[in-house]
Amino acid sequence: MNVVIRPYQAGDLEALLHITIESFDGVSFDQIVESKFGILNGHDWRWRKARQIGLEIGRQIHFAIPLSRPTS
Repeated sequence: MNVVIRPYQAGDLEALLHITIESFDGVSFDQIVESKFGILNGHDWRWRKARQIGLEIGRQIHFAIPLSRPTS
């Protein structure tokens, strides 16, 4: 499979959040805590993980390097 490394674009955020949530399902510390104690402060682990990623992207956008398939 060929991939292209390119700079982050604002339109990448939704896919990045989706991939992150899928990847952390079953292993997220927040999810483990939630399974023992229930939802904390009105937000589930998915919301917390997405928020963490969104904050990181906002602070360090130059470090986000998505891989994509060539469109040709």
